[in-house]
Amino acid sequence: MQAESRWAPRRRTALPAYVRVEGSSASQLAHVRDSSSTGLRIELPGAGVAQRVPNRFELYIPIENTVLLCEVVWREDSQIGVRFIAPAKPLGVLPKTRRAPVAAKPSLFGGLLGRKRG
Repeated sequence: MQAESRWAPRRRTALPAYVRVEGSSASQLAHVRDSSSTGLRIELPGAGVAQRVPNRFELYIPIENTVLLCEVVWREDSQIGVRFIAPAKPLGVLPKTRRAPVAAKPSLFGGLLGRKRG
């Protein structure tokens, strides 16, 4: 088996994140599974969700209170590979008592981008 050659080495992660389209308040829960200095591998729960993610989107990572502007470079089953297209935007310091949002959010990809109605 031949080893993969990459520009930047990957690190395994298990970070919760939210995919959102710029200008929309809806988001889709995701999990960052691998990270590198150039991009991420993201897992999206639900059948067909990865296929409905737009080519460019924002990824909010609550534990780091950061937003990344991403572009999809590959899609497979429930996963996508993305590259960064802008530097990370830190959102400021969160108070220690504040936690990441846990309430259910409307599903962006089931509602706005393609769920068949009727």
